[in-house]
Amino acid sequence: MPINRNRHSNRGYGTTRIWLLCLLITLAAMNSASAQNQPPAKGKPPAKQPADAPAIPGLPPLPPGVEIPDDVKAFLNKALQDAEKQKKAASAKNPAASANKAAPAKAPPAKNAGPPRPRAAAATTFQRVAMEKSLGAIGDLDLSKLSRTKPHFWVSPDGRRFAYLIEKKGVVIDGQQHHYPHMYQGGVKEGTFRFSPDSRHTVFVAYVGEQGETLVVDGVPEKRGWNFIDHQGAAFSQDSQHIAYIARRYAKGDVEYALMIDGKEREVFKESPAWSLCFTADGRRVVWGERVGERMQMRETSVDGSEPRIERTHGPALMTMNFFFGGGGQLGYIASDGPGSYFVFYDGQEHPLRFKELKDVLLSKDGKHIAFTAEPQSFRRVVVKDGQASKAYGGLDADFVKDSLVLSSDGSRWAYAIKKRSDHFAVIDGKDGKAYRSVTGLTFSADSQRVAYQATLGNKLLTVIDGREGLGYEELSPPIFSPDGKSVACGAGAGPQKFIVLNGQNQLAYADVSDPVYAPRGNRLVYQAKLETDEWLINDAGREGKPYEFIKNQMYFSDDGQRLAAVVIDGEQQMVVVDGVEGNRYDTVLTLGGGRVRFTSPDRFHYLAAKGGEMYLVEEAIQR
Repeated sequence: MPINRNRHSNRGYGTTRIWLLCLLITLAAMNSASAQNQPPAKGKPPAKQPADAPAIPGLPPLPPGVEIPDDVKAFLNKALQDAEKQKKAASAKNPAASANKAAPAKAPPAKNAGPPRPRAAAATTFQRVAMEKSLGAIGDLDLSKLSRTKPHFWVSPDGRRFAYLIEKKGVVIDGQQHHYPHMYQGGVKEGTFRFSPDSRHTVFVAYVGEQGETLVVDGVPEKRGWNFIDHQGAAFSQDSQHIAYIARRYAKGDVEYALMIDGKEREVFKESPAWSLCFTADGRRVVWGERVGERMQMRETSVDGSEPRIERTHGPALMTMNFFFGGGGQLGYIASDGPGSYFVFYDGQEHPLRFKELKDVLLSKDGKHIAFTAEPQSFRRVVVKDGQASKAYGGLDADFVKDSLVLSSDGSRWAYAIKKRSDHFAVIDGKDGKAYRSVTGLTFSADSQRVAYQATLGNKLLTVIDGREGLGYEELSPPIFSPDGKSVACGAGAGPQKFIVLNGQNQLAYADVSDPVYAPRGNRLVYQAKLETDEWLINDAGREGKPYEFIKNQMYFSDDGQRLAAVVIDGEQQMVVVDGVEGNRYDTVLTLGGGRVRFTSPDRFHYLAAKGGEMYLVEEAIQR
């Protein structure tokens, strides 16, 4: 703002100009070197101002005989106030700039924050050595989203291979293109591509010239084509040694179907089959369904034709069946021996009970115990465990809460939720629990000794652990047990604060928290937390890591639970952080479609990452 000199006396004008120059220098110095000003010592009064103190605080004294008009004084005072405001604003934006000043008093801990926050120590105990192997160009392939029903890329089970569709051209597997231009996207039939369980082989259905629909194994089309191959494509045996599928062809003015195993016709039939099929766990037989007259019939055919076909008296419940395997290799499926007469066929045995509908099949870890829900009649539902049915729920009385059935890992215990008018209660091992407004998240500890769930009492959510109620909160996630069963944790919220509740104790408060996760062994609890700055960090057993712009949802442990990896987003780049140590930066670290960080040992891991339009297999070793 310019000064109108005509309004002021000429008295001392030259001296005043020098003084004003000093003022400008002083103002500049206030913004650039304010850190040099030290506050008075604690407990001592400020020093007394000398007689020749400046007319305006913060400026050098005026020379004798020089006076400043009142309006100039007001202007200078305003300039000094503005400079002070700018200094404070700059200090707020850059706290480090005032690091040399005396430390401010600590803010009181946040509500529910607990003890002072321990920061994780800088991870300097090891180095990461990475080797990148190119899996070929991917162009502008979108890796940020993936449809379950219509995937456009795939990751092998071991996480070392990558394949994706090329629109109107074909499929690319580890950088090698396979072209089959046709009506399907890229000439490849949607939903038919898959890697073998051991990741060594690939299979998909493509339209190959005059052959029509053809199975392509490891990039090589079979010599025989078909009018139609099942939309699910081919199935691998669990040992990856065999391939089977069902196909249709024209024959004498009609159609016929064939069961193909390892490129050979093992069964030929005239009527439409149940399109789903499955290998037995030992890989010796294929289980499939065929229409015989007016009904479907299940059959088992040996892979090499050396054993006679097994004929079942029942058929599949649906044309597309859901096979399931127990931990001991047991094979099961939902079967039918007539309209509205469904049952479970499991481990070579028919369960005796018949139902109008049957679903929600659960197995114990060893596969020796089975539980499911079923409808004995319309609007009635029972829970069946190891062949024993509960009382019927539904109608005007108590009703089963959908998807609430859980089975303990050893199969010795089971639980589910029931709603009766406005009340909900847990049924644990057949015994009704206390009534609440809602019951959800039923879970057992790994040793099957403890049980917990979430309940609503009044307007609060609380956790019920072994029958004992915890504190009530406005928000609450389902509880989880530690692997050793000694601890239980869940996410909670009270007003704007979010935190983890561990064994009934509120942990550090944040703007938001993810669901907690336990390491595979022990009680190591890990979760993601959002700061007021909108940054995210990992809280690892109570210690906070470095904040990042974002952390992808999954967290990955080594099998022994000693190593923790996460994928973070920092600006336009992503990287894998292992126990606080950052890795190389990429455009994308793949976490969809089977992409993940895989530990092969505590000191070795690998993942897939893209940069510059190219996909890489990144293998890393930790060196101490």
